[in-house]
Amino acid sequence: MSPKPTQPLPQGWTWVRLGDCVHEVKRLNLDNSDLPIFSVTKDKGLILQSEKYGKRIASANTSKYKIVEYGEFAYDPMSLYYGAIGRQNKLPMGIVSPAYVCFAYKESILPDYLEYVLKDARVRHEFNQSSYGGNSDGKRKKIEWRAFGDVYIPLPPLPVQRWIADALASVDEWLDKNVENSKLLDAARRKVLASIFPPGTIELSEIIDSVDSGVSAEGANKPAGKDESGVLKVSAVAQGFFKPRENKTVVGEEISRLRTSVNAGDILVSRSNTLELVGEVGMPLQDSPNLFLPDKLWALRISPSKKIDPKWLMYYLINVKNSGAIANLASGSSGSMKNISQKSYLKILIPKQKIEQQKAISVALTAFDKNIVLQNELLAEVRTFRQSLLHQLLSGSLQPQGGWASVIPAAAP
Repeated sequence: MSPKPTQPLPQGWTWVRLGDCVHEVKRLNLDNSDLPIFSVTKDKGLILQSEKYGKRIASANTSKYKIVEYGEFAYDPMSLYYGAIGRQNKLPMGIVSPAYVCFAYKESILPDYLEYVLKDARVRHEFNQSSYGGNSDGKRKKIEWRAFGDVYIPLPPLPVQRWIADALASVDEWLDKNVENSKLLDAARRKVLASIFPPGTIELSEIIDSVDSGVSAEGANKPAGKDESGVLKVSAVAQGFFKPRENKTVVGEEISRLRTSVNAGDILVSRSNTLELVGEVGMPLQDSPNLFLPDKLWALRISPSKKIDPKWLMYYLINVKNSGAIANLASGSSGSMKNISQKSYLKILIPKQKIEQQKAISVALTAFDKNIVLQNELLAEVRTFRQSLLHQLLSGSLQPQGGWASVIPAAAP
């Protein structure tokens, strides 16, 4: 059982077990009704399976699937520790995997407030502490319903719950709007890339001086510090951007195996990833001598004598990837991971453009990318603020101007 927190709460609040606020729901789709199927995700909560995978992946017979009605919750007991939980707030009724746990809320707690509490870092930590098993990577740990119910949460009066949920919802509304703006920027960028280049005529192999890669090294799943060594993840490159914090810290004897560090101006290419992401490209803007390539990332290098602007080439390779041409080159028996061979990749046809045209394109697209970077940085800052706000509101340390009493209706005389 999770220990009851000793942290003091505002007057009128109390620490309660989740099991005192919710109850498990076990309704099966016994007549195999053709109901919409939901999947639970870390970032979006409960969403339609077709939205997550682009198609139905459930079996034809769903008689053992669980029914989840509007307003009810579901979680994956094997993934709850990293946030795989959500509320069904789209349809009157749907179904979820038999492996999921469904539950409904009691009158003592508002569903909007509960939804935020379940995503709180402290509560997620308790879920993780109450989980057991898992694989060698520390994933797929399971939590039982009883252990879920034993986790303590702060329970303020209902009017305070409403005020907290509304405050957080206003931040989420801003985030949703600006995430959509980011998607519009990305779509516009893709259209520009698709229209700005002439057809390719020479093979990539003719202009590339070298293709280097690293090694697969074991590492802790946290970014390397200033005086540590890290090996990049394939997620370090995306649509031309380089994310240096997407790396794993390497320690001990594994460090001696690292061989190819990150250099400014290299074109990094993901040779192995999902079908959607294989061939992703990124370019570091500065040297990072403590960060190294894994075996699944290539570094393409060009000598100045070739009269090829590396950034122009990077943008062109992004467009090739976005067109689906890289996916067509990919192979692999795995349903999720695909690979491209160096030989196939170097046969990509590159257009001939004068160096002056190349640089003009690079300058224009770089300016466009600055807007994307600024938008993404703003989103990251607001997400960080949201986490801090969530913690402060759920602890009662941040209050309305008139105190919590100001949001509680006065008792009738």
